[in-house]
This record gives sequence, C-alpha cells and structure tokens, in this order.
Amino acid sequence: MKQKNNIKKLLLTIIIGFMLASSIFAFDGLEYFSGRSENYYILLEWKINSQENIESFFIMKKRSNDTEFNIIKKINSVGVGSYSYKDETLYKTSGLSFEYKLKIVFADQSVEYSDSIEVYRNISGVNQTWGSIKAMFR
Repeated sequence: MKQKNNIKKLLLTIIIGFMLASSIFAFDGLEYFSGRSENYYILLEWKINSQENIESFFIMKKRSNDTEFNIIKKINSVGVGSYSYKDETLYKTSGLSFEYKLKIVFADQSVEYSDSIEVYRNISGVNQTWGSIKAMFR
C-alpha cells in the first residue's frame, strides 16, 4: 500500500515538473517583437523563425497605467516570416504611452505570450492639427 502511494507521489511530481518546465521554456520561435510611433499610428512588427503549428496571433494593448490588456486584433498565421500591424485607433493621443504584447495560439489551442513592449505616442502639433482637419471631412 505504501509503495502505491509512493508511486502516485512520484508520478504527480513528474507531471508537475513537466508543467513547470513547459512554462519556463516558453516558445522561442519569436525572433523579435517591436513597435514605434509613426505619424498617425503605431506600427508593430514581429518575426517568427519557427512555425511550430502556430494558428494565430492576438495583438493585445493597454495604456501604461491600466492593469489589463485588451485584444485589439486577431491575425492568422501564414507561417515563418515577418508580420506587421498598424494600430490606427489613436486619434489625438499624443503624449501617452501604450503597452503591447502578442498572444500566440497554437493548433492544439495552447497559448504563449510575448514580453510586453512599451511605445510612447508623440505627434507634432502640425500633424495633430492636420489630422483634425482631415477627420472633419471623413
């Protein structure tokens, strides 16, 4: 009876060990994830160097002082290569900082997250005024 309990404990320890190891050794197929502020949007770019059955990417965003990320876009995977996304939901948001991260969903529905990146949104007064004028005629 005692031997059965020891075997159960050993199996449980092995299972927990595998679970911890899988969370420590996360997906390493993401070569980079970066972002920069452009005139009227924030450009996010990332590169995948290993497909590993990736199904899709969810772009997540939050203001730096917020506590939770929100999904703003789903992009289906097309394999190894470079990806980009323009966040154009930033009307008149100069002087703010945003954080972005990727939620990577695999074919078996397991999920990994990239590290978050911070992008400071700053546009000139001329660009902001011009953007307001253009918005009036849309």
